Amino acid sequence: MAAKQITPDNLAGLAGVNPTYLHHILSGTFAIPSSGGKTVVIKDQYFIKIAEVVGVEVRKVYWRNDVETVQYVEIMSGLVHAKTVSQTATTLICPTGMGKTNAVDQFVKQYPKHTYKLTVNSLIKVHDVINWLMDELKVEIKGNSKAAKFIAIVTKIREVKRAGGFPIIILDEMENAELPFIKFIKGLFDGMRLGDKRYGAIVQVGTSQLLRKMERLKNSNIDAGPQYYRRFKAGVNRISEKVNFEPFFEAMNVTDKGLRKLLGNICDNYGELNDYLEPALREADEQGVELNEELFRVIYNMAA
Repeated sequence: MAAKQITPDNLAGLAGVNPTYLHHILSGTFAIPSSGGKTVVIKDQYFIKIAEVVGVEVRKVYWRNDVETVQYVEIMSGLVHAKTVSQTATTLICPTGMGKTNAVDQFVKQYPKHTYKLTVNSLIKVHDVINWLMDELKVEIKGNSKAAKFIAIVTKIREVKRAGGFPIIILDEMENAELPFIKFIKGLFDGMRLGDKRYGAIVQVGTSQLLRKMERLKNSNIDAGPQYYRRFKAGVNRISEKVNFEPFFEAMNVTDKGLRKLLGNICDNYGELNDYLEPALREADEQGVELNEELFRVIYNMAA
């Protein structure tokens, strides 16, 4: 927490742990008083979640999320630049299965202070985004006026920037966004500007479907479509599509040349490599042997 300059509540949010549990853990109390004079012991799963966020391995890892592929490095660099340098609108386009969400999650862990990440889906409405931002920014107002909430959010973001912070809003899987959501993001981008002053970055992360959506909105001349496109066009960054499994083989100690070749033939991206390799490594470990091509073929019933 000291290294990342975050509060216990921030860490609890990153780990997905009840803040009350974390506060008790930090005080050295591992059982919480309950009704009827009973106590509730804090389960191991919460300690494990905290350890994973902090970077302490307490159980054997069969897949590493911090392997520095070309895509990982490019996405991390784009996010760092957006947060600390450009403070503007950025769009990162990466093919599916190439680790974009993982890279985003690793960035959030490394730079948690004033970093707000939302995974977008078609069910998310504008009021959901507003409530999420208010919760992340610790903003409270009376009433349910969307306009008042929006103003409060923008005001808080500007305050964070003026206090020396580097706020960044990351919207992962942005290709799933509906038009009202997109219009809100365009308005939020405008609110994070005041003349030539930039008060924070908005980063869209998605596949090529997001680019096609942006272009359709521009060409259809639909309400706010061209304006949204203009604001994010200059910040489009296409992430490399080149696949290289070698960093994963090295990180996971996959030494069998036949297995490496086989995985290279059957996997199209890092996501598929994970789908095949992690369960196989776990099975080999349970058998107490090193994973090789022969065992892999047995596990997946593949003919030699």
